[in-house]
Amino acid sequence: MNTLDVSNSHQHIRRVFSNAAYILEHEKKHHQWVRDIGAIVIWVACMTHDVGNAKYRFPSEKREQIDTIDEFLKDLDCLLPIRCPVAYLAANLSFTAEMQDRETITGIAEVTLRS
Repeated sequence: MNTLDVSNSHQHIRRVFSNAAYILEHEKKHHQWVRDIGAIVIWVACMTHDVGNAKYRFPSEKREQIDTIDEFLKDLDCLLPIRCPVAYLAANLSFTAEMQDRETITGIAEVTLRS
């Protein structure tokens, strides 16, 4: 990451973790499905949310972010029940996406995290 802009510095990851922890605790008060989420899925998704992101890929690279994250985690021997929801969430959930279409992003989160 040394050659990239500061948008993904150590401080960025700390903000992502902090925001995820805050949202998780807040939403647990309102939704049972949130209380059932394995925190490891959330934390690994935070750590991998920019792996394979389009803004960091070469223009010639055509592989989807979800596939890049899945392969990255598979190479680390991440268990399938963690790897699949993490890859899906990390590739599909973002602040920008949620601001553009909150209903769709909420649906993705609920369906993925309930399974």
